[in-house]
Amino acid sequence: MTYVDTIRLVLASLVYVLDTVALVSAVALLEMDWQRWVMVGGIVAGGLAAFSALSLAGRELLERHEDKERRRPLLGGGGGLAALD
Repeated sequence: MTYVDTIRLVLASLVYVLDTVALVSAVALLEMDWQRWVMVGGIVAGGLAAFSALSLAGRELLERHEDKERRRPLLGGGGGLAALD
């Protein structure tokens, strides 16, 4: 894992923590009737579905890219360093 990947994961974790604090604070401070509970549940479920779909799509794109990279011949001839002998 590179330094940039580590920073990206730390920032993503910070966003999750701050969003969780904001959600808990809003639920604690607002008067919650059944309509607001349904709205909060819908927002959380919709966010979970959207981020799960994005994660799945990203994983598929990464696998396709890695497969293309594996099939690409090395040094143009596909022989690798042995072709230089």
